[in-house]
Amino acid sequence: MTDFFTRKKKELHIELNDVQKKAVLHSEGPMLLLACPGSGKTTTMIMRIGYLIEEKNVNPNRIKAITFSRASALDMTERFKRFFPQHPPVDFSTIHSLAFTITRIYLQKTGVSFDLIEGGGKEKHALTKSMLLKRLYKEALREDGTEDELTALSTFI
Repeated sequence: MTDFFTRKKKELHIELNDVQKKAVLHSEGPMLLLACPGSGKTTTMIMRIGYLIEEKNVNPNRIKAITFSRASALDMTERFKRFFPQHPPVDFSTIHSLAFTITRIYLQKTGVSFDLIEGGGKEKHALTKSMLLKRLYKEALREDGTEDELTALSTFI
């Protein structure tokens, strides 16, 4: 195991501390990596993925790394390419992208039609959250909602 860390220190000039090394070596079951900003969580996760591929022979196509923002997913994708250019890419995405993919596949397999709200339609009358909320508000209360009421309702939802 120290061969991996020694090799990466030589190749990438990255030296992990003992806690980070322990996180990288943890390869069975779930793990929570909780630390303050700037403490090396992303680097540790990238190194853990590299360890799984190089030392545990996990196929990169079988790894799905989830984060909260697109910026973070892009950052992780770029870092992985920089750290492990010899390996096929790993799928880094957001939690929202994962949820949408699972839902879309399920609905397609079950034959249920669906409309993507916000960002899915290029046509003039594409459905948006605000349009849908206005319509539902009017149907339920038989009157138009004010912008403040709709904003409050959207925030509540």
